[in-house]
Amino acid sequence: MYCRCGSVSKAREVFDSVMEPNVVTWTTMISGYAMNGYGREALELFQLMQRHGFFPNDVTFVAVLAACSHSGLVQEGREVFKQMKNFGVTPGLEHHVCMVDMLGRTGLLDEAFQYIMDLYPNASAPPLWTALMGACKTHRNYVIGVQAAEYLLSIE
Repeated sequence: MYCRCGSVSKAREVFDSVMEPNVVTWTTMISGYAMNGYGREALELFQLMQRHGFFPNDVTFVAVLAACSHSGLVQEGREVFKQMKNFGVTPGLEHHVCMVDMLGRTGLLDEAFQYIMDLYPNASAPPLWTALMGACKTHRNYVIGVQAAEYLLSIE
């Protein structure tokens, strides 16, 4: 609640006061940092979570990848993505959307396009194309944007 209102420091106070934290409380705080643009803090908390013996789940990884995306932390995001298998988490569509969003926000549109094509050669992943189209609009790359739109429209 506090993070949604932009009061990240108050949210952290509440988090720090939790007597028995669990993966949900850790993930919630990481997500709060992510939504407010505190990518480095989210990464630090992610590492602290692990040092305290908590294993991230698929939702935790979405939160951390979103934090990297919103903060332009591409290299860090790539490293986090690679760590997923170490925790037995198989990347799902939501994780791939975060990766495309992260690449797109930082202007790596060709790489984002290739990422999608490598993952779904038959172009059957609308959320990925939508994320790429948004980045193309932001960076005014209409060539890749039109290609993404064509792939999106070709999906039955």
